[in-house]
Amino acid sequence: MAIWGIGQISCGRFVQERERRPGAYGAYDATFRQWLLGFMTALNWSDPAQRDLLAGSDAEGAMLWVENYCRGQPLDTFFDATLALRRELIEKVR
Repeated sequence: MAIWGIGQISCGRFVQERERRPGAYGAYDATFRQWLLGFMTALNWSDPAQRDLLAGSDAEGAMLWVENYCRGQPLDTFFDATLALRRELIEKVR
């Protein structure tokens, strides 16, 4: 499977960018944020029976979860981290 865009960047690089940002919504941070939200939107849309994965949360909560995951798994990709978040969220709604 080919992953395009920012999803292919390593978790280690993502954490570096999160730490480097000048404010809560630095330019590169916003790119990661929008990729994550677009991915979650696509997952919601692809399975009409599935509820909103981020219901009861927000974008920054999701970003913090991914950042914590990435700190422990720096060689994984940002895509891997978003899949791990998806698995976590699916377990919550069961």
